[in-house]
Amino acid sequence: LDAERALQLVGGRVDLYQRLLRRFAEHYGAQLPEIGRSLTRGDPDATRQAAHSIKGASASVGATRLALLAETLETAVAARRPPDEIIPAGHAMLSELESLVVGLRALGS
Repeated sequence: LDAERALQLVGGRVDLYQRLLRRFAEHYGAQLPEIGRSLTRGDPDATRQAAHSIKGASASVGATRLALLAETLETAVAARRPPDEIIPAGHAMLSELESLVVGLRALGS
């Protein structure tokens, strides 16, 4: 996490940043199974929408690597790339998202 950058976005308010991190972990932790299912069943609209949402939310909390992976997936889906490109991009994003959620939950407990 690039906490310094994220703190700049929230005006240096540590309390707000911590609240954003908790909400991020709650929301996307709950969404992980559905995001995985949309990728597995080849639902381009749901996959693109999830990637777009994750891209913005992760950038706002300083998860720059996740934002980049989500952007890569969103771009691949929008360009109608073949499944052998979309699925690995989706798995990379999901893996990074899951790691982030697990890490944030561990910090919160």
